[in-house]
Formats: sequence, C-alpha cells, structure tokens
Amino acid sequence: MHFGPGAFFRSFVASLLDDVNQREVEKWGIIAVSLNSEDTFNKLAGQELVFNALSMSSEKKQVRQISSISEFFVAKNDGQSVLEALSNEQIEVVSLTITEKGYHYNSDKKELDYGHQNIIDDLGYPEKPKTAVGFLAAGLRDRYLSGKAPFTVLSCDNLPNNGAIVKKIVLDFAQKIDPNLANWISKEVCFPSSMV
Repeated sequence: MHFGPGAFFRSFVASLLDDVNQREVEKWGIIAVSLNSEDTFNKLAGQELVFNALSMSSEKKQVRQISSISEFFVAKNDGQSVLEALSNEQIEVVSLTITEKGYHYNSDKKELDYGHQNIIDDLGYPEKPKTAVGFLAAGLRDRYLSGKAPFTVLSCDNLPNNGAIVKKIVLDFAQKIDPNLANWISKEVCFPSSMV
C-alpha cells in the first residue's frame, strides 16, 4: 500500500515494482491511497490504473506502460476500504510520499504536532482517521488486536532520518490512544530509513 501516489511515486516506485513483476513469478501489486485529492484517481480510473512513464536522456526517449497499481482509494471518500486493506496481512509494506507537511511532525519539539486540527480530530476519533499517521496507527492497532503480523512502514520522503521520524509520530499517536499498542509497535514494527 502506498500513501501519496503522485508523479514521483508513479515514476519511480511503481515503475520499480513493474520491473520486478516482469522478472518474478510472484507478482506484487500496489494499493494506492490519496488522502484527499481526487486528481490522480480521476486521471487513472478511466484507464484501468495503467499509465505511461517517460524516460528521457540526451540520446533517447523511452515510454513504458506501468501496470503495478491494482487498486486506488481516495481516503476522504472511502476510508473504510483503506482500513480494511491495512488489516489484510497480504499488505506487507506501507510506503509514503506525502511531503514533509503530511507527517504533522513538530521539528522544534521533535514530536507529533498535537496542536494540528487533523491530529486532534484523529486522536478524538481514531476509528475514522484523516491523516497518514492516523491510518498507520489504526491499521497497526487492528493487526495488534487481531494477533496479526504488522506491516513495515517505509517513508520515501526527502526527510533526514525519515524512518525514525515516522516511528516517532506513530508511537506518539499510539501512546495517546493505547500505551500497550505503542509498546507493541516499538517492539514489532520496522520503520527503515530511506534516501531519496
């Protein structure tokens, strides 16, 4: 599952998985999730979620058809489907390209921005999240309560120590709703850092 299926994600991550699918017997698919914007969904829905990626160099241009996105949800319209997908153990990796703002991280205090209205709303109604951290926490909470294996959370955003930041905000959020959940996440969930 991927939160933030913008041009960067489609050009690189979706293309990479498409390459893997061309070579491997076991196929990977992507459930793309846009938190609010319907633009990308509207563009891809009419073409069965298949799109072209254009690579250019001084010598040549190459167009490739990419078909690694298998489902697409706009969370503000269909949050329940996002939560159901997060509960499915076939989802092993949840990646993100949501820009720095999307993390609701207070870099001065080095913690979740508890003053942001969307975070206030998600903490008040954790079963109906609006934010990426709210969805991550809800999905992990379901896995925890159901005795399922957790998913790996992989930030692909250009933030120093992005894995550590995502872990911090998810733990901050989980601590507010259930300290036992926060303890489980701390021990069981992987938050690798990546470099973009």
